Amino acid sequence: MRDHRFVRAAPAVAALIVGIVALGPALRPGFVLRYDMVFVPDPPVAWPQGGFPRAVPSDLVVALLSHVVPAPLLQKLILLGVFVLAGTGAAALLPRARRAHEDGTAPMDGTVPVDGPVRGGERKDAGLLVARVAAAVFYAWNAYLAQRLLLGQWALLLGFAGLPWAVRAAARGDWRRLALALLPAAVGGFQAMLVSALVVLPVAATREKDRSRGTLRAGAVLAVLSLPWAVPALLSGAVTDPAGVDAFAARADGPFGTAGSLLTLGGIWNAEATVPGQSAWWLATARLLLAVLAVAAFTRLRAAPYRTGLAIAAVMGLAIALTGAYAPGALKALIAFWPGFGPLRDGQLYIAPLALVQAVGFGSLARRTTAPASPYLSSPSRRRFGSDERRRGEGLRDGDDESPTGREGEVRSGSDGWGESWVGRE
Repeated sequence: MRDHRFVRAAPAVAALIVGIVALGPALRPGFVLRYDMVFVPDPPVAWPQGGFPRAVPSDLVVALLSHVVPAPLLQKLILLGVFVLAGTGAAALLPRARRAHEDGTAPMDGTVPVDGPVRGGERKDAGLLVARVAAAVFYAWNAYLAQRLLLGQWALLLGFAGLPWAVRAAARGDWRRLALALLPAAVGGFQAMLVSALVVLPVAATREKDRSRGTLRAGAVLAVLSLPWAVPALLSGAVTDPAGVDAFAARADGPFGTAGSLLTLGGIWNAEATVPGQSAWWLATARLLLAVLAVAAFTRLRAAPYRTGLAIAAVMGLAIALTGAYAPGALKALIAFWPGFGPLRDGQLYIAPLALVQAVGFGSLARRTTAPASPYLSSPSRRRFGSDERRRGEGLRDGDDESPTGREGEVRSGSDGWGESWVGRE
């Protein structure tokens, strides 16, 4: 029990430490002012008037909370909360345990069993702690989060932090939990909700069961939570200049061009928001290699219920970012046709799903590299031999059925260890 609690608490502690180290001097007494991040003493409780509602409802929520918590402290709590919420969410998307046979033979889905019996015929995964901490640290501190933080876009980062929880709820088809998971994005406003919609809808639409109803419910939740900014936006009469596509297009911040920068979660349009040392070739090479390995590991999570939807969202987000950089004319034409396409100018904004893909993949990769090797995984013949030995010991002949709830516990074909996290939670 203590080990289980420690595994659950470790990602939050790791993300909090990352936040403290990353923010550093920003945690000193007083306010931090940086581009879009403007916190002031005694902010007025008033609905913004005129123009596009960029800070709706985030400014109003901050003003209300400032009457309960001192504004300087509130700012620091929000910033640290982004790191903790992001890290714990990414960790929660990793499986809790892997199914394995009690006799030591490999699971039917090819995952790696680890020595040490636990309740329910499972075997404790020694790499689980490392995997969750790795995913938490990756998602809580990457180029995307760092660059957006340097732009002071804390409201957007609220949605970024809540994204893993929204993915988990959408994959389960639980619209109540989805509404709760989307509250940070709803507070953040239009950018946070647009990024969340980009991910939630594909995940809901690619569930194994009840796709149509799940997608409609997810769309309804997104629509309702978007009303605070969507209605003022439609009534504002704001227009978007297509020429802004060139100003906000993703740019190269390393030696591998714009595409390479986006794949490594960088590529911000503002040169003053780049991370120091980011353009160094050796660091850029390491980041690109890590990105490729993380994505490859993510694709191997065959039974993750959100895998297809999240992958679609990541591809769509990357396509939006690349369009602004390599085909700006197409995006300008869309904005000229309808100003509602204006938010697509900042294409790098939409690679947030790719950051989550890489975080989960990095956690899975860490798990594979830290899990103890099993002799039964060395070859198919050894796995077959182990299975035959176990069947003879139980008095079973070829063709006899084995109970799915027998000594092996519940093992589902292709489960990839996701059984405990997802079975029975539809």
